Amino acid sequence: MATRDIRDFMGQPLEWKQPNIFQRVYELRVGDEVLATLAKQGVFKSAYDAWTPEGQWTIRREGFWQKDFAVLDTQGNTIANGHTRMSGKAELWTASGNGYQWKNTNFWGTQWEWRNLEGMSLIAFHKKNVTILPAATDVPDLVLLAILARYLKIIQDDANAAATAAATT
Repeated sequence: MATRDIRDFMGQPLEWKQPNIFQRVYELRVGDEVLATLAKQGVFKSAYDAWTPEGQWTIRREGFWQKDFAVLDTQGNTIANGHTRMSGKAELWTASGNGYQWKNTNFWGTQWEWRNLEGMSLIAFHKKNVTILPAATDVPDLVLLAILARYLKIIQDDANAAATAAATT
């Protein structure tokens, strides 16, 4: 695991890679250096664990339709809550009071961004590539946003696959 701050790679393309196609483990990499890891807890569980030099978290879906999610620290304290929409958009609120929006930035739904509540773009996500934008320099939740970018695309891709399977049967 890397020990450098994700901000050291501002403006550089970072990539989420899945080292083993048969495991739901994803690594945020710059070259050979792993900056963060996101892993599903088990086959029959919907929770994911994330590890970075800044800490470790669990991301858990909540609610009847599982449109909400919570980010928990290692003691089980909720450090952030989020809500997803059918369109793939999401909102995130941290325990420290920061709010963020996950928005689609193109017609095809292949480019997404985390923005602050003023609409300033912080992180760009395209397919599996992450770019930390200059406005994100002082964002305290930057690593968490990079992890949640991949997490939200995973659950969106899973929902799309389920809808396709249901439509073809």
